[in-house]
Amino acid sequence: MRTTLQLKDYEERARQVRDEAKRLLESELGAQPPYKSILEKISQAADQLEKQAASPVKIGIVGEFSAGKTLLLNSLVGYTDVLPVSELPTTGNVTAIHIRVCEEGPVLAPPTHFRVQFLDEPGFFECLDYMLKHAVEQARIAQLRPDLIDHLNEISNDPTSQWPKIEQWAQKSWKASNNPNWRSLLRELIHFVRAYTAYGHILCSTPGEYQVAAEVIRSGLQLSVASKGVQNIDFEELPRPGRLKSRPAELSDRLLQEAFSLIHQVSTEVAVSRQVWDYSAEMGTEHFCLLDFPGLGSESSGIRDRFLCLRELKQVHTILIVLNGMRPGNNMGPQLYDELQKHRDGQDVRDMVLVVVGRFDQLPLQSEGEAGKLEEYLEGPLVEDPRTAEGVMENLLQELKVLRTCVTGAESLAARNRWDRIVLASPLYHLHFLKDKQVIGEQQNRNFFQDAELAAKAKHTLEKWQRLVRRFRPALSSQRDGKSRWAAILRWLDECSQDGGISQLRRLILHHVQNHGLAQRHKDIKITAEKLRSALRELNSAVPTPSTISGCPSEDRLQLIEQELRELATLYREWKDKLESEQNLTVVHEGVERPLDEVLQQEVVFRVFEWPEWRCLWKHVKNGCIRPPAPDAKQSVFAGLDDDDGTDDSVQRLPDRSEDFFEPFARSFDKLTEFAIQLVDQGVDHWLDLLHRAVIPFQGVLQEAVSRPGLKEELQRLRLEQGRNLVVALHYALKPVALKGLLFKPEGRLGRQHLAERQFSVDPAFFFPLTRAENGQTGDQKGGRLFAWARELTELPKEYQPEPYLSHQAMIIRLRNCLLESLLIETAQVLNGLIQFAIQQIARTLQEMCDKLTSAASSPLVLQTLAQDPAVDPSQETTDPWVELRRLAQLADSFDSADQQNMRDEKKTPSGTIAQTASNRVSAE
Repeated sequence: MRTTLQLKDYEERARQVRDEAKRLLESELGAQPPYKSILEKISQAADQLEKQAASPVKIGIVGEFSAGKTLLLNSLVGYTDVLPVSELPTTGNVTAIHIRVCEEGPVLAPPTHFRVQFLDEPGFFECLDYMLKHAVEQARIAQLRPDLIDHLNEISNDPTSQWPKIEQWAQKSWKASNNPNWRSLLRELIHFVRAYTAYGHILCSTPGEYQVAAEVIRSGLQLSVASKGVQNIDFEELPRPGRLKSRPAELSDRLLQEAFSLIHQVSTEVAVSRQVWDYSAEMGTEHFCLLDFPGLGSESSGIRDRFLCLRELKQVHTILIVLNGMRPGNNMGPQLYDELQKHRDGQDVRDMVLVVVGRFDQLPLQSEGEAGKLEEYLEGPLVEDPRTAEGVMENLLQELKVLRTCVTGAESLAARNRWDRIVLASPLYHLHFLKDKQVIGEQQNRNFFQDAELAAKAKHTLEKWQRLVRRFRPALSSQRDGKSRWAAILRWLDECSQDGGISQLRRLILHHVQNHGLAQRHKDIKITAEKLRSALRELNSAVPTPSTISGCPSEDRLQLIEQELRELATLYREWKDKLESEQNLTVVHEGVERPLDEVLQQEVVFRVFEWPEWRCLWKHVKNGCIRPPAPDAKQSVFAGLDDDDGTDDSVQRLPDRSEDFFEPFARSFDKLTEFAIQLVDQGVDHWLDLLHRAVIPFQGVLQEAVSRPGLKEELQRLRLEQGRNLVVALHYALKPVALKGLLFKPEGRLGRQHLAERQFSVDPAFFFPLTRAENGQTGDQKGGRLFAWARELTELPKEYQPEPYLSHQAMIIRLRNCLLESLLIETAQVLNGLIQFAIQQIARTLQEMCDKLTSAASSPLVLQTLAQDPAVDPSQETTDPWVELRRLAQLADSFDSADQQNMRDEKKTPSGTIAQTASNRVSAE
């Protein structure tokens, strides 16, 4: 995919810029203003671009805690125990599930290890700043004392240096207000600060991640449940974590619990069976990432959770909002949407959102007394008219308020009238569905599948919705556009009742990623790339020009080098286009330049006409008919002595069977194949020789530049993509006759191995036009053709002998033309296959050469290096202190040239073939 290739290119270039910027920041000149601030800006932009380009496709799953997010994620990948499922809120951590498609069957083990990554120091203070700003808003609502609010504002304005004062301020604020929301926020804030005080100097200052066993994760990432309400807790009762003296080798569950607020992300890898979700063909990759975001609404880590959620969602372009089917009407979804929109300026978040109502099988119809009303609708008659169906559905939604609340809540988050982005889901039922279909094995989590009562209840509930859908089936079938609201709701119910709706959700995710997520992701990356280019151009403007530096090339020489590079690239592009359009090669034959297929046709005719079998047949023509020799006729003792080329006329017997012609046919085809190989070799040599003559005018200044000692090392020191392998490319560009060794390795010429590689070699028996004897025998053959002049036919009684015209001498010409036509067609195919192979090799090499020459001509640093006067000793030149900064600044051009090259690659179209043309020409002749 073009996008995938561009992302890899961006990643490599960004890494190169980042490393160089960091190296220059440590130099004496790079540490001085204004270069320091610009280099820091370049380093940050390059680091962000590299991470964006290297990151996999990310799909974020968000929602309130206990909405069924984790169970939904487990059902998507076909595991029942990827992440622990609990009714209690787990800690607010982003969990990244890296998914790969595998070939194994249903028995797949859940992940045994997870990786834990902590916030770095900038991340901690960014989160602290977010929590303090939220605290400022809540302090006014809680009517905190003015002096405490002023103190909070002071800390909030400078959290990096003022954070140690939070402990003292929080203690006073705790005692000053008994507001439960305010105390919950203070408790979360003090837990966060105390965790950093205890562990931040080790866990946050040292980069890296920990590998933790799954059982430690499951026990360590559970939020503790307070024994008393927050209003009844004294500040002194808030827990204080322990201390670390050094970086631990591994994390215990207790350390995870105490330092949980400092955790940035938990990740693991999961192999998904193709039977569950084979997404590789549609998505173009076998690796993507599901991000399970913190369950919002937990009083123990709500603000921090929201910060992590919003921070990571900036890198996600497909967002799955999970609503809780057990508690429809909760305002957590709209709150989350508002937060997302606030952090996505200029972008409509609704385009990114898919909505899933989880745990739909647990919709509280019984608690609201609406189960009986649903039964009444199930017993009604079939609905056949779409207009009637719309009215019935409106009445149904009016009476089933729980369903109406559920539906309207989902619609409020999706884009307007985009009912195709909403799914009603029962992950519990889907996992049991996969087990019953033997797609997943029960061994994965026996405890989960032992709860048969809950699964039976879910199945019973979904069967009711399926019955409701059947009642409207005639109206659905007759609806034409399929875009009405009532039809969309029925489709949701139908998909959910079939397998829990998860299969439809998988399809919806893939469709959204293909049509929106990847495009938006690439757009964001290009925005970051433009920021990096802007910073590089700023550096270029800040660095002095090299015009006053001794040893720098003159402006005329620079222009001449650039002009010759561009003209040479144009020349190679024209020759490449002409070669691909003509789709043939020529060779000088008998003093005239002729196409290869014409030379081969002449050679085929010559070789076939020289078969001794024809001379033997002509020698036995009497009175216009072919007559076999008498049984006692003896062969001349001088036969075959006048020929020394192996094509004598000494045949042992009159060729009267089809098998007699196979040996010369196969021998001729083998020799003609060798002739075709030599012919293409000569054609390539001739074409390269003509190209070399066209290049001769450029063997002046460029040849002088390429021959300069140390040029290769100077270009390598530039560390620019335009300078990579440029010396080698220029060497071959100025001497194209040497390209033959690159085109056909190892011997530098076409050979039998190319026939085998390109599958041009064929068995003559496959296209021999005459019926052959079994096993190729010439004795008592079965199935082979016997010609009318065969002795055994002429000795038959007259009434059984073949008609005289069948042994007429014209049969020799007819037989020869038949064999000749087969050889012409097959040898033409071999020749054209070899020509295609040679043209492809030449065209690919010339395209690379054009790109390299054009790229070099667009890089000022490369031009300056090429244009250096060879008479000047580089060791005597005055040192340019800004040369490395200038080289880094010129990398902005590499991004522009890469984008232009990708656009050219996209416009390429495959060229035609001359195989069919040659076959048609042979047939016509």
